[in-house]
Amino acid sequence: MVAPVCTIPWAAASTWVPTTPSKFSQINNKKPEASGPLPQSRIKRCGFFCFYRQHPKLERIRPEKPLRKALYPIAFTMRYSLPTGSDIGNKLKQIARSQLERALAETELADGEKATHQIRKRGKKMRALVRLIRTTDPASESLYQFENAHYRSVNDLLSGSRDATSLYQALVQQLQAEDFPQMAAYLKARIPQATGNELFEARNLLQRGRLHIDDWKVDQLTWKDLRRGYRKSYRRACKALKKARKNEDDQSFHTLRKRVKDQWYHSRLLQHRYPKKIGKRCKSLNTLAGDLGDWRDLRLLCHFLARNSANLDPEVRAELIPLLDRAQQRLQILRKDIDRHCQQLFARKTWRKQKKWQTAVE
Repeated sequence: MVAPVCTIPWAAASTWVPTTPSKFSQINNKKPEASGPLPQSRIKRCGFFCFYRQHPKLERIRPEKPLRKALYPIAFTMRYSLPTGSDIGNKLKQIARSQLERALAETELADGEKATHQIRKRGKKMRALVRLIRTTDPASESLYQFENAHYRSVNDLLSGSRDATSLYQALVQQLQAEDFPQMAAYLKARIPQATGNELFEARNLLQRGRLHIDDWKVDQLTWKDLRRGYRKSYRRACKALKKARKNEDDQSFHTLRKRVKDQWYHSRLLQHRYPKKIGKRCKSLNTLAGDLGDWRDLRLLCHFLARNSANLDPEVRAELIPLLDRAQQRLQILRKDIDRHCQQLFARKTWRKQKKWQTAVE
């Protein structure tokens, strides 16, 4: 069994204190070794990674589960979630740096479409993070305005093929593209090819954003400030839901989706501190955001095909009516799921109220 050697300096100097006999200490019926320098033959677990080397006594030993492939260096593997405890400002900075380092690594991906999608997702997470602390003081408002505009420019830079890609993905993921081969080929041909210039410019913006983090004035943040930001995010989602039900148009539901994704990101950030009230909402919010995205993409697909039906080739036009019928059935199912999730997630009346002491800040 040949495997990479741990090259982390502090790993070789650390100590290993066994508490119970392990699989490795039971080889040849030997007792657990005493504490001391970490043997290079032992497995050293660190975050998402395992490092080990070849050893004659470990030839018959195999890990019970396959080791996870190292996608990112250890330096930026912090999860998008705040740990419990104090020093909130420093932890927020670490999360922000982790997201930017991952985004910078993703600019080097060979698949340009995947890189674009991942970087845009990192930008949304960064905007949601600064939006959570927006109302703590005037300085946080200035921080939000600056960083929100910065990462919006990153996402806008990479949005050239977004609509064309979403139409094709709506057909493939929701309507069984194999039943409509001509339409699938037509929609796929409309997706512009990435030139690489956008990713290069996005990388420069991300590097500048990484330098901004050291200047964030968030050292005085408290959990009370984050609860206040979460309640405001909840109220914005409730207002967007009310407007979407009233107007019943695509733009209102798109706004609702953005507010739901904010709630999802904020719930992920606070899930460890408040697992019962906030953490348990993460899964349902993610499902609701996905349903709203699918609903919007299908609506865009139907509108696009209706507007351009006269310009379609005869073989493509022959698949139009069956495709629209299936899309309408799918839209009805999605709408029922959306209404059900909204009823469950936004029924907490206490979070809708805005206290007097919050009005002056917000």
